[in-house]
Amino acid sequence: MEAKNTVVIFGTEAFARGEMVNLALSTGALVLERTTGNYSPRGCYLTPVLPFSAFDRLMVSWGADTPRGTSLEAEVRVFSGDKWSGWYGFGRWSPFVSRAGVHQPEADPAWMDGDVLCVPGGAIKAQVRVFLYSEDPQITCALRLLAVSVRPKAWNRQEGPALDRALRIPAYSQLNRDPAFGAAGCLPVCVAMLMNRWGEDILPEELALAMYDEEAGCGNRAFAAAAAGAYGYEAYLAWLDLAGLKAQVKAGYGVICCVRYTNDPASPDGLPWLEGADGVAPWHTLVVRGFVTDRAAGDRPAVLVNDPFSPNDAAAERCYDLEQFLACWTGACCLVHRKRKGAGNGHPERFSAVLRPVGPVGVYRFEAFGQPYPLPADFLGTPQRPAGTLAYTLAEPVAHATTAHKRFYYAAVTPEGNIQLPAQVMAEGKKITVYAIDNTGSTLVAELKP
Repeated sequence: MEAKNTVVIFGTEAFARGEMVNLALSTGALVLERTTGNYSPRGCYLTPVLPFSAFDRLMVSWGADTPRGTSLEAEVRVFSGDKWSGWYGFGRWSPFVSRAGVHQPEADPAWMDGDVLCVPGGAIKAQVRVFLYSEDPQITCALRLLAVSVRPKAWNRQEGPALDRALRIPAYSQLNRDPAFGAAGCLPVCVAMLMNRWGEDILPEELALAMYDEEAGCGNRAFAAAAAGAYGYEAYLAWLDLAGLKAQVKAGYGVICCVRYTNDPASPDGLPWLEGADGVAPWHTLVVRGFVTDRAAGDRPAVLVNDPFSPNDAAAERCYDLEQFLACWTGACCLVHRKRKGAGNGHPERFSAVLRPVGPVGVYRFEAFGQPYPLPADFLGTPQRPAGTLAYTLAEPVAHATTAHKRFYYAAVTPEGNIQLPAQVMAEGKKITVYAIDNTGSTLVAELKP
């Protein structure tokens, strides 16, 4: 299904074509080599040289199991002009480490812009190496998928055959999520849509904290794909044209597309106009879930999307004019396919907790793992760097398809590390479910019953 500008490496045969140092193949994944009962602390995988048509942008993404104490780091070099460049890194990855993509000033022949390598003069080859690390000799990470996708300089974009198909994918509004994540909260919301489509039932905030980039917030697409991969999903980045987008939808997959738009046709900011959008979005992601013919607009081709830049979940389901959408779409995409068998070991988990009343009415202390579990005073972080989410839901008279569809309220941490629930909430006498999500995406869940 992948276009010629995208290479996806997975499975024993594909990985075996590369070079391995202190690594071994196990059930189709690359793991650290084990000798005398201990795993090596560091290993390296080098892909074969990957030829492409001349390109000016490159994205690397990966899917891996990185339990606590392990991590990985991907680097790429390109053949530009008549020589190889140096190596450029995409930042160390694990949900359990501090993460940051690399941002560099413009340079020759290339520079890193977070999750994209920019090569203005063009390149025709690429090679990727991935370092695997473990701080514990009894634990290894496992690299299950590695993808490289480039944006051709002379891109003969194809439209593909007509398609009339609508996929059912949960729709969420980013405006109803933890406001601490700001405008870039669209990306974890979109990833949650696609994961929950396959029954994961994850909260966007759990993904936001698992993929958070210290430099780019929730906007690092490589970390977003890696976060989905940590749960076992086949997720990677790709530059697609319309034909490629249709092929994904035809196969039953929604696609996260990077777009830029304005809802003002007379806007002076130079952004493409997208009729029916709710605001101005210089950088944004949404989920494409189908293609139809819009009878109300004179039989014009249209694209069905879940646009998280919407006032509520129901309003996120949109139908946009296809021609206008194409003018807004950058071609950059994040694909999230079904889980791979055996993948998803070591991702952030949910743990059951108990809430004990302490002090004034509405103040509760967490107990977890058989002991009091006060939250750190800096649990929520700062406005500049969110470090956690403390949220709660109230019992509702209707059932929801996913937990993320519920109405969430956000609380603060007391100086003692407890949660303070508003008096009016306590007076309602409803069941309350509390979620404390830390800076790795791991979650404590507790219930208060009337």
